[in-house]
Amino acid sequence: MDELTFLWLIFITVVIEAHCKPNSNCSSIGSCNCYEVNGYIHADCSRRLLSVAPLLREDVVSIDFRGNLFHTFPNNLSENIRYLNLAENLINKIEEATNFSNASLQNLINLENLTLSNNKLNVIEKGVVRYTKKLRHLDLSYNVELSLSILENLTYGMRYTDIKVLNLEKVQCTYGLSKELSIHQVRNLSDTALEELNIASNRINVFQFRMLSVLPKTLRKLNVADNVLGVGAYLWTFGQLSSLQILNASFQSSFHNIKDFDFNVYCHENEGYEQVTSLFPLPQGNRITEVKYTDTEFDLVQRNAKNIRFLNLDKYTCLFQNATSQEFGNFSRLMKQLEKECSSYTLIIAITSSLLLVFVTIVMSRIIHRYRWKLRYMYFVARGKNKNQKISSKQTEHSKYHFDAFISYANNDEAFVVGLVKHLEETFRLRLCLHQRDFIPGTDIADNIINAIHISKRTVCILTSHYLKSYWCIYEMNMARMEAVYSRNGSNVLFFVILQKSVVKELPWKWMDLIESKSYMDLAGDGEQDLSVFRTKLAETLLAEEY
Repeated sequence: MDELTFLWLIFITVVIEAHCKPNSNCSSIGSCNCYEVNGYIHADCSRRLLSVAPLLREDVVSIDFRGNLFHTFPNNLSENIRYLNLAENLINKIEEATNFSNASLQNLINLENLTLSNNKLNVIEKGVVRYTKKLRHLDLSYNVELSLSILENLTYGMRYTDIKVLNLEKVQCTYGLSKELSIHQVRNLSDTALEELNIASNRINVFQFRMLSVLPKTLRKLNVADNVLGVGAYLWTFGQLSSLQILNASFQSSFHNIKDFDFNVYCHENEGYEQVTSLFPLPQGNRITEVKYTDTEFDLVQRNAKNIRFLNLDKYTCLFQNATSQEFGNFSRLMKQLEKECSSYTLIIAITSSLLLVFVTIVMSRIIHRYRWKLRYMYFVARGKNKNQKISSKQTEHSKYHFDAFISYANNDEAFVVGLVKHLEETFRLRLCLHQRDFIPGTDIADNIINAIHISKRTVCILTSHYLKSYWCIYEMNMARMEAVYSRNGSNVLFFVILQKSVVKELPWKWMDLIESKSYMDLAGDGEQDLSVFRTKLAETLLAEEY
């Protein structure tokens, strides 16, 4: 139902409720409700299960026959009728009057508004509207068996009318073939004063070039929504509709799902595929070099292939695009091969590739995460060798390492560590490396750490709660572990000093195995004697060749 019809119904309803006088004597049956509006009679006969129109008074100008059981256009209607609503009936054709029937529009010379939406229309004879010269609004929407092929018959003689609004929404079967709207179908509209044209939801895929230029210059509103329009030369002709104000071209190329049902019941235009039962033989030796189907046509051939019989089929050959050929004798196998070749695997390939990429990414991430310390160590060692970075002090000829130990500690424990190092260096002549004193200025921290571990005989980790929270402390411990595995042939390089007993509870579980497998010692107490014993024992450990 378009805008004009809706407004008309609203107007009639409002006027009836506000100003109408009931009048039950306008029809031959009592079930119709009649109302008088400004001296005119409106008859409401909707949804009364009528199959034959009742006799109505001559002064009735508006009739509502919606939702009844009319199979043919009602006859013997008064020529005074101006508004006629026959929506939601079972009418299947509109024909010109004959000697045997008056079921036509010929007598309705004053008709202005005609609604025939949601019927079963499939036939409209040529020129049926030419007698309704006052017709301004015609609604044939949602007659899905009608198709756009009736346009030429429907519009023939329409130039003699006052037509302003033509609604042909969804007169094409949803599951039918896509259509081209051609010039000859609409040429009869060129001499009309049409202002609104609705051809939405009709599977139109293209307009014939210059077809739009044939439409009347008075056209203000054009609805071509919900079709399958593509790019074409017709796009450059929209400018010729000089009076056009509203163009609705939304929802193009929307997917009409082809359901599993009998096409011949729903789409009569497809009957040709079902009715083909035999073909004349082609000349012997003929080759089918190219067959082009739309998706719908190919699906139809597949569904109805069991009803198609070819004469002398064994004499035909099908040549594929890849230059291979196959005998036409086994039609079902040939159809399967064509279906396979015509199928698109783009979506499958895209999904498979995406899943494979995600899988590889996850695996690589896990591998990199597992070996992250090794990769870091190997990277910095290789970079250090390429740069030939060295600690500024020269190594002695009697030692392979420049330092006896690299002390790894947190900055919060600096006071204790500095005192410890000073005592060990002065009393036991140990050579110890501290990051705050011995790192080379201007060199990356990571490079300094690797170099210090690499030229130190051992790495001593001073474990406290601050140590466990420091990123660089953890980094130093892991780099020392990598040094032991990959540069010292698995020798014991790491040595742990536990200053706080409570820190053991905070250690990650993977560290417990590391501490149990390596040497460690803890500070037994806070007294001066305990500290002296601790320093002596640590010095002996660092001076030992192996521990």
